[in-house]
Amino acid sequence: MLKLIHALFLCMLFVKFSILPVSLKAGYELMEAGWPSASGNVTVVGAPSLTRVMINPALLSVADNTGIQFNYFIPYQSLNIHAGSLRSTMQVKNIPLAASLNFLGDEFYQELQLTLGMALELEEKLSAGISFNYLQLGVKTLTTRRTISLSPSIMYRVSDDITFGSTMFHLIQVKKAFRVAQRFQTGLSYTTAKTELILGLEKEEALPPEFCFGLSLDLYPHLQVAGGFRDKSQKLSMGWKFSREPFDIYYFYVHHPILPASHGLGLEIAL
Repeated sequence: MLKLIHALFLCMLFVKFSILPVSLKAGYELMEAGWPSASGNVTVVGAPSLTRVMINPALLSVADNTGIQFNYFIPYQSLNIHAGSLRSTMQVKNIPLAASLNFLGDEFYQELQLTLGMALELEEKLSAGISFNYLQLGVKTLTTRRTISLSPSIMYRVSDDITFGSTMFHLIQVKKAFRVAQRFQTGLSYTTAKTELILGLEKEEALPPEFCFGLSLDLYPHLQVAGGFRDKSQKLSMGWKFSREPFDIYYFYVHHPILPASHGLGLEIAL
């Protein structure tokens, strides 16, 4: 049964890639996996982890420090698909920057994304961000296609506890060897000393809006747990994170009602 699902998954990608007018969601959303995946995968707002600042670079303006992150993700376990990422934040001439290398694929199909994000503080509570994305798709023995896109984002601190964030993924696509489906995500986070509540709304073209909910709790000084839910896809997620300066180690699990479950591991190091 799993082999049949895997074959159908590859056939779907192949049809989109080589036959239909090339408008492709691909697996780039899967490559965004990280600690936010444990709490509904709301990636545009919340504590500015390295995953979130890559998706919404405007969050760089409130990030505490620079760091590096290694992430390994198994989407839909037993389908033999693997994903990984290397992400980093830095300061160049007082400009906060974030860079990442993301990969997803199997022996037949590969996707690669290189991203560079930067932030600009417009006012005391308002920041804007933009990410430059190089995306590449390849099917074994066939061809490789590449494109470049720009994704603008924004972050506004409503109060000390409430933050608003939003990103328009791939709004501008410069080199259309293939077209990546545009996607919009917006969200609100409410943060206290030991709790973070996140509400999000995501809309991808040709798909209905999806509401996302996430909650994370600090149980002990070095242990955080999180859970989340997405209403349309009916995905449930959970995870834990162990923090001990300068390291954060986390695990997350995503349950899909039809496809096999997904698992991920990550390590963040503050520099």
